[in-house]
Amino acid sequence: MKPFYFLIGIAMSTGYITGRSVYTHNSTETVPIDSVVPQPSVPQYTLIKHLIEDKSAIILDVRTEQEYNKGHIRNSVNIPLDKLNDSVFFLQKEEPIVIVCRSGKRSKEAKTFLTHKGFINVYDGGEWENLNKLLLVDK
Repeated sequence: MKPFYFLIGIAMSTGYITGRSVYTHNSTETVPIDSVVPQPSVPQYTLIKHLIEDKSAIILDVRTEQEYNKGHIRNSVNIPLDKLNDSVFFLQKEEPIVIVCRSGKRSKEAKTFLTHKGFINVYDGGEWENLNKLLLVDK
């Protein structure tokens, strides 16, 4: 009977019975699986560029329609930040989404919002002009 209690103790300490699953991977830090792990504040342009060039990502521009009409990344989709909640059903939760705006502030807010809504492949592309310049390199 002791081995059974021992296993229950291990399961509870790791979160399997309490529903608070944890994940560790070659790290001293333990992070709950259901938590939002922030990405670095510097956009991951290499990965983002690959996703966009591979045509596997949506470029979501969260600026206003007037800002978008003055210039934007080719093939980007414009959903202003204040309308994102009403338009979230247009997006697939598993599909990579690269969010851009004018300065990086709204894209960060949109990334946080979508992540909390259950989207799992959301990337903050920062300023649309910087990302656009990067995408135009080698073309």
